[in-house]
Amino acid sequence: MSWKKVTELFSWYKGGLRRRLLWTGLLFLAIALLTNTVAGYLYSRAQIKKGAGKLQAEIASRVANEIAEFVDRKVERLFDLSGPASLYELGSGAQRHLALLLLRNDKAFTEVSVLSEKGIEVLKLSEKRVFLPRDLSDQSQSEKFKRAIAGVSYVSSVYTSDKAEPYVTVAVPISITPRQVVGVVTAELNLKSLWQIIVDIGFGQAGYAYLVDSRGNLIAHRDLSEVLKGRSLSHLSTVKRFLQNPSSLDSKPGEEARGLDDQLVLSTYGPIPQVRWAVILEEPLAAALAELRKMERYAFVFLGLGLLVGALIIVWVSNRITKPILELHKGAEIIGGGNLDHRVKVRTGDEIERLADRFNLMACELKNWYTTLEERVRQRTKELSALNRDLQEANRVKSEFLAAMSHELRTPLNVIMGNIDLLKDNYFGEINERQKESLNKVCRYSKMLLKLINQVLTLTKVEAKKMTLDVSTFPLDEIIAQTQTYVEQLNRDNRLQVLWEVEPDLPPLTTDEMKLEEILQNLIGNAFKFTLEGRIEVRVRDLEGGGRVEFAVADTGIGMEKSDLGKIFDQFHQLKEAHTGNYDGVGLGLSIVKRYLDLMQGEIRVESQTGKGSTFTFTLPYAPLAASEPPNFPAARKLESQEEKTNVSRPVRRT
Repeated sequence: MSWKKVTELFSWYKGGLRRRLLWTGLLFLAIALLTNTVAGYLYSRAQIKKGAGKLQAEIASRVANEIAEFVDRKVERLFDLSGPASLYELGSGAQRHLALLLLRNDKAFTEVSVLSEKGIEVLKLSEKRVFLPRDLSDQSQSEKFKRAIAGVSYVSSVYTSDKAEPYVTVAVPISITPRQVVGVVTAELNLKSLWQIIVDIGFGQAGYAYLVDSRGNLIAHRDLSEVLKGRSLSHLSTVKRFLQNPSSLDSKPGEEARGLDDQLVLSTYGPIPQVRWAVILEEPLAAALAELRKMERYAFVFLGLGLLVGALIIVWVSNRITKPILELHKGAEIIGGGNLDHRVKVRTGDEIERLADRFNLMACELKNWYTTLEERVRQRTKELSALNRDLQEANRVKSEFLAAMSHELRTPLNVIMGNIDLLKDNYFGEINERQKESLNKVCRYSKMLLKLINQVLTLTKVEAKKMTLDVSTFPLDEIIAQTQTYVEQLNRDNRLQVLWEVEPDLPPLTTDEMKLEEILQNLIGNAFKFTLEGRIEVRVRDLEGGGRVEFAVADTGIGMEKSDLGKIFDQFHQLKEAHTGNYDGVGLGLSIVKRYLDLMQGEIRVESQTGKGSTFTFTLPYAPLAASEPPNFPAARKLESQEEKTNVSRPVRRT
């Protein structure tokens, strides 16, 4: 988001102090009230869910225990049959009589069978059906027989009859002794009696319960039609939790989830480990949070009232605060209009009153200061004039010192360089390659130092306005030829491609030949320094109708950032890359070029792009002004001293 859009978003905050105080107070009040309301709502919601979960867990646990007791009682009833049955022969009339008594006394049992120790049915009874001998079957491979003959009771998974009624099979051993099992008693147990337990469960405003088996199938519900559909509820999140941990209590009681009717509910399960069933309790979320909805409405009403009362209080407070500030503002306008005798009157007994007192004191001091202003201005003008003379004298002394020091430094440096050349030419005897390499380094850095001294001397003369022009008329071909020789020495290793584009038949130029040559050498040398590979182009052309000639030096070097383009002609300015040690120089070459062109009535500009190179373009008139004088410089046109001529950066030719 841009800053403009941000300011537009908060445009309501603009205006006077009173308006800002009002909006700020209302904003913070609204945030505080809203935060308190939201926090209270979230806390109440969490507490309601927590309480509902706790209640559901207690009910689920109680109902699960009740169903577990129901199953345990039925298993005990079957044990009550198997005990006496062990006293009689398998399939005898006595055993038949005991089985009929069980069927008549407990309507939950619908069918009873007696199996021999080999798993063959020897007796099978039902109140609704008569079984013939051919109806008896071999049950030796059934799970109920295998478990019971091993001496333990067995309760099967829930299954449904042809009328969609839920059943389980119960089996217990017929034991003479704890280690001697002679047969098995099995019974079919109808679970319709569990429905009433589930139907009687109610909690909260609309809570209900249902029962699922170890596969997630619905086996008991307040609506019988739901059970008769044979629905599988294994996709519900609460049922999934039970199926993953069928023997553990619910780890997330009262969790918010999708319920049996695909509506949001608070749900909990209670496991029945004996039969791997679970009681599922659900309460619609809307019903559970009905009281919370009422609290929401009251909260928003109180929020509105709080904002209204807060706004009235904030308006009153802001008026009390801003009234004395407005009085100060009015006093400032009167004093700013010239009435220095005006005083503000604020009586608040706080920091604003102290500010008003300081304001009045400031107005008094301003009046006193204003009366003595002219005298102070005269005194300051006198002091500045004296300081300016001192600065001019200091600048003159500095220039003379630099000129003298540059001259004194060059003399020993020239002697050093001369002796180095003699050593390299074996004048004092043969030297080895390592010595020659070291002398080459000394010679190179001596030349760099000499160049720096010459540049400092040149700038000193320009600043002292002692630099003169040796004006002459000469063909440009001579300058181009000398520059090409200089370029050949720079490019002896053919590292770069150098292209020359010089218009033919250029008219002679009237200016300082030596300084023009030095300008070209500085620009081309600069291009070589900052171009590691690629090419350099030198172009010279006549600007028709303008009376000027244009020179351009372009390279494919490292280029410059836009922020550097306005500073490259300043003294001692260097690109940041020059400080890495890969490029020598101290940043005086381009400054000298600019000073020379100012003297010669020339103009220079630069175009550059980082990583793509730079182009320096300068123009010179074919002849100086009519008076032959560049502005602000002496009219004398005398030859520079022999010492200055020897210091012009000409190509060095060795024989």
